[in-house]
Amino acid sequence: MLKPFFFILTIFVFLLHAKSQSSLHGPFTLGYGRVNGVVYMSRNVDIENSVTGNAYTMLYTFTDIFRGELLFQQFKSFDMLPSWKQVKAHALEINIMCMARTASGSVLFYPLAGLSWNRFNAFYTGIQDYTQMRKYSKPLTTYNSNWPGFNTGVGVSYCIGSCELSLQYKMRLGQTSHMNDFNIQDVQFSIFAFYNIPKLIKSSPPNKEKSPKTKHQWFKGRYFI
Repeated sequence: MLKPFFFILTIFVFLLHAKSQSSLHGPFTLGYGRVNGVVYMSRNVDIENSVTGNAYTMLYTFTDIFRGELLFQQFKSFDMLPSWKQVKAHALEINIMCMARTASGSVLFYPLAGLSWNRFNAFYTGIQDYTQMRKYSKPLTTYNSNWPGFNTGVGVSYCIGSCELSLQYKMRLGQTSHMNDFNIQDVQFSIFAFYNIPKLIKSSPPNKEKSPKTKHQWFKGRYFI
């Protein structure tokens, strides 16, 4: 269970040594994370039936306070016995984070909120199913469902140069089918390693005097990511 977390820490340390010396950060940040949590609580009768997964994310910094997130999350195949086997769960999220920084700027605290599109795929046994899914799906068949969700959570990050290590607690709310109410479906703890893509800087030729730019030349010589 701890091996993935040590793997992320190793990547984080490596990035610290390989990071750019430039202090100019770009708006885009890429990240990889490991997730541990209880998913599909409305169908999960075992409270200790947690599962791990991978998360791939891209952040975009709008201002010093707000940044957006596009995240894809995939859990490894697991069972929710006795009713469900070979469960495959995926989620695509769009979130907004509101950043609060310490005076040094190295520690970030943030709440997050957003929307998700979730996919559930599993083999339905029909055994001891208190949700009465057999009314809508035959036992011993594969069941698929897609449902929208609402994400909310909090996180804390520690930054060094272009690298960032982040811990998150997040809940996903939604209605997985018309048979249950809108409620908490997933509760997750995550650890992420982020790397900020530095800006591309155009260096001026040595010993060359810059000429003033006219109002029609303001865009020349600038690079954007």
